[in-house]
Amino acid sequence: MTLILNQVDWDELQQQAPAPQAANLALDEFEELTGIPEAIGRGYTRHIKLSPEMELSLDDCEYHQDLRVKAPAHDHPIQIVVYLSGFIYFNAVHPSMGGSCGYFSGSGISPGYMEEYRS
Repeated sequence: MTLILNQVDWDELQQQAPAPQAANLALDEFEELTGIPEAIGRGYTRHIKLSPEMELSLDDCEYHQDLRVKAPAHDHPIQIVVYLSGFIYFNAVHPSMGGSCGYFSGSGISPGYMEEYRS
């Protein structure tokens, strides 16, 4: 069964996630480590502020079941994404990606979309 969340529900669930315990990892003041809520999976995202308008995010996570998140229309930053493994599926607004591919997308307003993470 697929779990479907809107952006507000997803953000609230993320706030309830346990703080990841990263052995042998020292974080600087410009880094943040956020966990995946245990109810839906395991893993973490590491956010590194490179400059005031540039961030590097590294994800290492797995989900217990398929998960869909409905994202509303929003300001869209310039984005470069590279997938070393795994996949992310989108509806017709964005292409599905994964394996060892990446993409570069521009700024502006992104229309709403559904992103899907498979277990």
